[in-house]
Amino acid sequence: MAKGLYKIKKNKKPNMLANLLIFSMFRRSDKNPADIIHKAYSIYYWRNSRTLKSRCKVVLAFLVSPFKISKDIFKWLRKVNTRVTTLHKCRIRQALEQFYLAYFFSINSENYYLQGFYQKDGLKRARRFVNKGALKNGVFKLLTTYGQYTNSGTEIWSLGNKVEFSHFCIQNDIPTVPVIMEFVAGGTVKYYTQDYSTLPEEDIFCKPNVDNEGKGAEVWFWEKGCFKSPKGKKLDKNQLQDRLKNLANKHICGSILVQPLILPHPELAAFRKNATPTIRVLSYVKENGDIEIDQAMLRFSIDSNSIVDNASAGGMVAPIEVASGKLSSAFYTNYKNIGKSVDDLNGTLISNKTIPHWNEVKELVARAHNLFRYRLIIGWDILITEDQPLVLEGNSQPGICFIQKAHKTSFGEMSIGTAVANYCQEAIKTLYNGKLEINGVQEKITHPLFKTRKTLTLKIYGKVQGVGYRKWLFKRAKELNINGWVQNTPDNAVRGVINGKGKALEDIVKLAKIGPKNAKVDSIEVSTSLDSVNKSFKILR
Repeated sequence: MAKGLYKIKKNKKPNMLANLLIFSMFRRSDKNPADIIHKAYSIYYWRNSRTLKSRCKVVLAFLVSPFKISKDIFKWLRKVNTRVTTLHKCRIRQALEQFYLAYFFSINSENYYLQGFYQKDGLKRARRFVNKGALKNGVFKLLTTYGQYTNSGTEIWSLGNKVEFSHFCIQNDIPTVPVIMEFVAGGTVKYYTQDYSTLPEEDIFCKPNVDNEGKGAEVWFWEKGCFKSPKGKKLDKNQLQDRLKNLANKHICGSILVQPLILPHPELAAFRKNATPTIRVLSYVKENGDIEIDQAMLRFSIDSNSIVDNASAGGMVAPIEVASGKLSSAFYTNYKNIGKSVDDLNGTLISNKTIPHWNEVKELVARAHNLFRYRLIIGWDILITEDQPLVLEGNSQPGICFIQKAHKTSFGEMSIGTAVANYCQEAIKTLYNGKLEINGVQEKITHPLFKTRKTLTLKIYGKVQGVGYRKWLFKRAKELNINGWVQNTPDNAVRGVINGKGKALEDIVKLAKIGPKNAKVDSIEVSTSLDSVNKSFKILR
């Protein structure tokens, strides 16, 4: 278990990719999808860096980056050690290429080796490689806002909250792995099936309600009247319940879930030691509204001590051809086996092996994604059982590093990469165009030089009372340094007066169209206001 996993993270800020933030603003981005995506990340990041201090941090990080990059290069040259002599390029050339990629594109030395950029076609692939940090720290957030904005009024369901996601799948006849119990901080235990009022006498899988790449997960096998861990530790029911309550109290999310341990289809049994293999499938919404499945890979662990199959936990990945469901050779996801692939696993030939129920997998993913159309891209974790495929999780911010490695294809070369790039351009044009409809007329509200404060009146109609809308708007106003007030009106609407700079006003008005989770906004009226406001934001009764 990772050290510090159970510590509360205070004021955690997204990691910046300083060099990418600087150079992507000046890079032509009309042809390369990776450049378009990185530029969108840069625009998003600078837009949300609202203080001089936060912007200066980026500049400072950029200025000192040559020293940090050089240190990272030497570290990785030592790590790979004698392995570099078997690669396609000499050590000096590898070092120069690493510096070039890190300085101009924020591609670190780890990705240089793990993605195989040392190979003959490496630099060409690297130019279309999309940085995980750019997606998770900006682009996915931008696209989530854009998806909800363009699908305003659609009911929003969480992908991150695993209990809520499981219930939603069951309600909509999506085969999924059920949540049996939930241990909540403070000692509360919630039961979600009528079959159980205590821990079930069967093998179980326990994990945080909101986890990160498999961290904090545990497996317990039911054996001879007690539970046994993979390392041989034995606990009776009461002892394990106490343990799970304690873990819930310590974990940042305050919740530990219990699910049945699912075994894979017999044809995939060779891929399981203590971790059940899963399929990662990437799907996206096409411009015509259809759901497209673009990339897939099999993830499995070869470590008998590992209970999760996450590639980031040192597992292996094998690319899946979407059309046929056939596997190709698997790749290691650690630096100790750079460039090595495996085609025989305990006597099982990997290449050309077809994933069982593959057509059902594609149908299931398309049906599930259709219920989350405001999520423009989703990464699905699918379990293949003997009877059918099951949805384990949906990820609104899927990691794409290992799927790029598995297919030896950069994200910018994939259809999904092109789609994400197009969505990024549309999101920027829609959300950051500097225009609002005021008094029924489109009006430019931002100016690159003049940043005077303006006052507007908002009237929000729809399901906006009794759903926490005023409190939600209060929080957004505080984040955007907006003054004013908000109150409910007798006609079941919400009215507010807001005072702020142009970009902040544009952001809050467009966010107001989305609102909090349980709200459903039908329309917003924006008009100029002569009301005076104090230097604060208040909720009026």
